[in-house]
Amino acid sequence: MFVEQRHELILREVRERGSVRLADLVERLGVSMVTLRRDVEHLAGQGLVNRVHGGVTLPPETVQESRPSIERSLTIGMLVPSATYYYGTVIKAARDQAQRLGARLVLGVSRYDDDEDRKQVGQLIAGGAEGLLLTTSRQPDESHVSWLAGLGVPAVLVERIAELGGPASFMDAAASHHAHGAFLGTRHLAELGHRRVAMVTRKSPTAPRVRHGFLSAVRDLGLETPGSSAWSRTGRRTSRSRRWSGPSATAR
Repeated sequence: MFVEQRHELILREVRERGSVRLADLVERLGVSMVTLRRDVEHLAGQGLVNRVHGGVTLPPETVQESRPSIERSLTIGMLVPSATYYYGTVIKAARDQAQRLGARLVLGVSRYDDDEDRKQVGQLIAGGAEGLLLTTSRQPDESHVSWLAGLGVPAVLVERIAELGGPASFMDAAASHHAHGAFLGTRHLAELGHRRVAMVTRKSPTAPRVRHGFLSAVRDLGLETPGSSAWSRTGRRTSRSRRWSGPSATAR
């Protein structure tokens, strides 16, 4: 079981029962007390739970903000490729909004694996999810068509942009404007007087839009056109274009 899924199960138990004993959680999760205490300390540090002697409770403000008049019957499943990077903030925002609406959010983490995407979503639906927030491991393409069309529950893409006429164009989507953000960042550096600006990125579903925004700014602002370098995971440069002979830098 991934650490993010343990955290989700701990939060689910606390929210459904108000408080829960550590001994019960150890048995429920099948982990050691040391591992459980580490998980609880992490959640407490984020303000999601209160650590009390021998157990865990909801923070006072969470109890006060709960809406007992609304039956918590709606379950929303959320698929993410990772619970780190900026996804922690995305997850927290979705969880907070679900709670305000009287719904329950259940998390699935796929670790950037297509098969795990489908497995996690299947488990979420089997577990009672009536709607889905989907961040697939990569941008949806033709291989996703039948899967997305056959989910059987309402779904919204998160941080994945559906191409016009593409396989996911029939779905609602909510995403950061990565290209515009990269454009604004590059313009800010140019306004500070930098004429040679470099972008460092890695292969990801959002990287093409970041590069598009960056290169658009370079062109529109008349900056020096950058070259490109490829780097291995060990930090060694494996290839390089003929442009730019100076040292690597974010901006100069």
